[in-house]
Amino acid sequence: MPCKRLTNTKVKVLKPPSGKSQEFHWDSETRGFCVRVTASGSKTWIVQARVHGKSKPFTNRAIRADSSRRSAAQSSGEAP
Repeated sequence: MPCKRLTNTKVKVLKPPSGKSQEFHWDSETRGFCVRVTASGSKTWIVQARVHGKSKPFTNRAIRADSSRRSAAQSSGEAP
């Protein structure tokens, strides 16, 4: 998937992937930040961060893009 700035409006209209169990939509603004859309239509915010040199995904329960992005920036060490 190409990167795009994830906003509440854009995430709200994302459709479940056809023929796949899940699809990831990456944010162009915050590194390691994406939303996962499953075949059932469930959407989960994910922050991909490095822990002890290994990449690890962390799910975020926040509902809104702005609060999830702040959390992602803090987790990755970026300025929010």
